[in-house]
Amino acid sequence: KCGQVVIEGMKPAGAAGLHRGWAIDPTSNKRYAARLERDADALKLIVSALGGLFTETLRLRPLTGAIDACKP
Repeated sequence: KCGQVVIEGMKPAGAAGLHRGWAIDPTSNKRYAARLERDADALKLIVSALGGLFTETLRLRPLTGAIDACKP
């Protein structure tokens, strides 16, 4: 799955640091509404389905090294 896009179409939305767009589940290729928010030393990716009835939050931090499986 190296190089697969999993976040797309993020655009500023209202509050400073808030962006809205789409997240793609790499196992099913389904798109879900998503937003990115600043959170101290990370970004929060909040993904929702069914109009926000179900949500999942992930904290994204910078990668400190290369992933062996993705090296050319």
